[in-house]
Amino acid sequence: MVRGGESRCHSVLLAALEASPEAKLLAVQDGARPLVTPELIDDVAEQAARCGAAAPAVAVKDTIKAVRDDGTVAETLDRAALRAVQTPQIFESALLKAALQAAVEGGIPITDDCSAVERLGKRVYLVEGDEENLKITTPLDLVLGLSGCHSSLLKKFKAVAEEHQVNLYQLIVEVSARDQKSPSDELMAKTAAALQ
Repeated sequence: MVRGGESRCHSVLLAALEASPEAKLLAVQDGARPLVTPELIDDVAEQAARCGAAAPAVAVKDTIKAVRDDGTVAETLDRAALRAVQTPQIFESALLKAALQAAVEGGIPITDDCSAVERLGKRVYLVEGDEENLKITTPLDLVLGLSGCHSSLLKKFKAVAEEHQVNLYQLIVEVSARDQKSPSDELMAKTAAALQ
């Protein structure tokens, strides 16, 4: 466990600085993506080992509009050239630390670690992501994550419900009500214990 920083970027930097100095690659995994598969992690790690910076991504299905401050459309972006980037994002250790340090020192808000690396003029290589590697940030995301096509998250909920001998549906509802982002194992366990 590493204490968080003043921003997302600062928190990741603090964790990276605690990593073993012998680590050649560092992976950043979004806690809101609990459905990542070992195969996807391996694919990204292999690409990062070859080129220094890699992340999974999926094609964008929606039409994306750039908008002006007044809410009007500035332009319609070509979705053929757009990708939705996922995690894990994996980088050469020194590269990630330098990129995050520069972003923190510059006060640059970043929403993912690839953007910090890109700011240094480095290329990030994308590998085919996984549509089931959902980012669970809303109650609807949680419902989708628990649907049949996302059975690994449902298995986690079932295991916690069985361990604490509580109703699975009640656990899902309670966790969704308490956490609008991604439910942590700790939150699920605390909620289950409270329901006993």
